[in-house]
Amino acid sequence: MYIYKLSKLPHNQKLHFGGKATSLHTLIQHHLQVPFGYAIAAEAFSEGILCEEAKEELDALIRQLSRKYTYAVRSSAVGEDGYEDSF
Repeated sequence: MYIYKLSKLPHNQKLHFGGKATSLHTLIQHHLQVPFGYAIAAEAFSEGILCEEAKEELDALIRQLSRKYTYAVRSSAVGEDGYEDSF
């Protein structure tokens, strides 16, 4: 599995999802209001290309989304938004 709800990220996720997703996950765990969202694991990509299994997961997820809403996509790398830099 490559795509997880922010509220359901696996333990020790920072290396797999990056700072933004893990920070949002932590906020959710502390019962703070965070918009519903998903994160795609870094392992889903090879040389910047989404693997076939992750594409299938993403396609299935997109088919489940309501057309009544507008959605935002945030692109990020695992090494971004650290203690010394913010992209």
